Amino acid sequence: MGGPHTTCWTATGRPAFTGVVQATALAPTALEAEVRAKAAVLSGPAGAMGWLSEGGVAVFDDGSHEAHAPARSRAGEQHLQAVGLTHDGSGLRLQWVRA
Repeated sequence: MGGPHTTCWTATGRPAFTGVVQATALAPTALEAEVRAKAAVLSGPAGAMGWLSEGGVAVFDDGSHEAHAPARSRAGEQHLQAVGLTHDGSGLRLQWVRA
């Protein structure tokens, strides 16, 4: 399909162009991850990472991106570190390694 994402401003029904074109959030549940990702997109570049505090990535309309690794939640638990974002022809792929 291509084009803008499907998040719309309710007042106009038009796609929301905020400067963030894609966000992926990590969260304890799928519902919370979905809410955080949508909020990151709608918050624009200045506010997006605040919604991705448990981990995730935001891709901006200039092609740049910012990733936030999940924090350790328990002693001795490993966490992930984002090492790259690539485009493989079918979409964006975020690469993580255990830190």
